[in-house]
Amino acid sequence: MSVSEEMMGEQLDRIIARTELRVEQWSIHASALAPYGDQAKTARSELAAVLIGLAKLKTCRNNLPGSRSRRRADS
Repeated sequence: MSVSEEMMGEQLDRIIARTELRVEQWSIHASALAPYGDQAKTARSELAAVLIGLAKLKTCRNNLPGSRSRRRADS
C-alpha cells in the first residue's frame, strides 16, 4: 500500500468513526421525537440517509488496496 493510499485509509477511518458517533446521537434524537409525528418521521428518514452514506464509506474503505478488513476476509 502506498503512502497516499494509507493516508486516505486513515482519513476514511476518522470520517467513519465520527459518522458512527453522529448516528448514535441522531438515533437518540429521533427516538426522543417519537411523540411528535412528522418531526420524528423526518429525523428517521435523515438518519436512514446517513446510515446509507456510512455503509458506502465503509465499502470504499474496504475496497482500498491493503485494507485491514479485506485482509481479514481473504484469510
